[in-house]
Amino acid sequence: MSEENPIKIGLDFDSTITKHPEFFGNLTRNSGDEFYVITARPEKDREYVEGYLKNHDIRVQRVCMIMEDLVRADDRTYIETVFREKPRMCKDIGIQAIYDDDLRILNHLKEEIPNIILLLVL
Repeated sequence: MSEENPIKIGLDFDSTITKHPEFFGNLTRNSGDEFYVITARPEKDREYVEGYLKNHDIRVQRVCMIMEDLVRADDRTYIETVFREKPRMCKDIGIQAIYDDDLRILNHLKEEIPNIILLLVL
């Protein structure tokens, strides 16, 4: 996409960016699109996430931390919070496409935002 009409693209952090940092570095450096990290990590992890992005030269407009307190990934509260907050954040920013490793989250995003482009990271 051209810099005149950038697409707003959401990027999950854990098991997405962290699994393929070279790919996401190249993508964010060589695209005219806008990239936003939307992660279920808590605010206390912001410094780590931003440091990781900097160390891998992954360029984003913003890092959005959607989890207020650290909860275990298998905790029901975790998935409920992600199901509530990730679509809200995507809508607020105007995300048009999103990379994520969790099919449950992608399917839920499609229900909440029918026109969003889903990109499953394996």
